[in-house]
Amino acid sequence: MESSNRMHARLCGRRLLVYANEWAMRELPRDAQRWWSREEILNEVVRAGFEGMQAPPDWADAVRGAGLRFCVYGRANTPEEVRQMAASARDCGAEFVTFHLGWGDESDAQMDALAAATLDASEKYSVPLWPETHRATCLQDVWRTLRLLERFSALRLNLDLSHYYCSHEVANRGFESHAALWQPILQRVACFHGRVASSHIMQIPITDPTYRSDLANFQQLWKQAMTYWLKQASAGDMVVFIPELGPPSSGYALTAAAPGGKRMELTDRWSEMQMIARMARELFAQCAAAPS
Repeated sequence: MESSNRMHARLCGRRLLVYANEWAMRELPRDAQRWWSREEILNEVVRAGFEGMQAPPDWADAVRGAGLRFCVYGRANTPEEVRQMAASARDCGAEFVTFHLGWGDESDAQMDALAAATLDASEKYSVPLWPETHRATCLQDVWRTLRLLERFSALRLNLDLSHYYCSHEVANRGFESHAALWQPILQRVACFHGRVASSHIMQIPITDPTYRSDLANFQQLWKQAMTYWLKQASAGDMVVFIPELGPPSSGYALTAAAPGGKRMELTDRWSEMQMIARMARELFAQCAAAPS
């Protein structure tokens, strides 16, 4: 069976591409009387130099019309929902899907059925399917994720380290212990969702020096995953990095009370996503230039 990352190898060049995310672009700009429309979002994404957009299927034509590459995101809790998601992605011409797989209370047998359905549907519909390392999914727990990867070595992941970093309270045990444990996961990354967390906050302001060590830890882990990817990649491969900072309504963005009873984001989220995009490109360039 062709693995999802090998299938993805047929898509384009051996490089890093950075996409924007529709969910992360909601409720912007933060200090405006109204939020950006779909057209305005796409204009901003193009102006900022992103190569693609991750969005729901009904965005496909608008995204491509703006000259951007297109992928989707989703959730699947049963093998049948995995198949339906893959078929939908194929029908709208998505390059790949990152998705939440299960709720996290599955037995090992149920996890195995979901993993098998993911690989089978990816092959059947010719769309790479990459489950996320995300809380409230069957990949929420590092130990069980590692065991699942032992049983399904062809599975490739969308890496959102903020969930592991926060839920496993990295500071308590020490970063290096966690980093060593996570290496098999970093070796199977096909896509990144870029968000930085602390041991207690899911989405920190990356410009706040209070969290300098957390940001450095994420940069180290991202570089390790990129290095692993480069060692496995061939001519014709690409990897995608998607800055994904949640809006205030999601509970991710930190806010403070503002006049009129409203709440204001503490940071300029759109500027931070562009900073993370530049950071990802710089880290990848360092990895690519390093001696093999």
